[in-house]
Amino acid sequence: MVARAQNNNISADLGSNIMAFKNMNERLRENESRLIRIRKILDTPIPGLFVIDYAQPSYAKVAPSFLMNALVGGLFSLCAALVILLFKNSIGNRSGS
Repeated sequence: MVARAQNNNISADLGSNIMAFKNMNERLRENESRLIRIRKILDTPIPGLFVIDYAQPSYAKVAPSFLMNALVGGLFSLCAALVILLFKNSIGNRSGS
């Protein structure tokens, strides 16, 4: 009787161990397939679908316009004239005092 109880206990443990093994084996297979999919995604380069537009270089000559040069030159001349006038005015005030 004791032997039969131990035999039932061993078979119950064996059955639970087999079920645990099957569950772990199934999770291992799922993780392996997921790992293979992730590795495949990481190993493939970025496809050309993500390129919105390729850059097209402009071969035309680039030069500033005449109007822009005239405006910058006029502004620079105005600033230089103001500095010279302020400098003369400050020298005139010192010598007159």
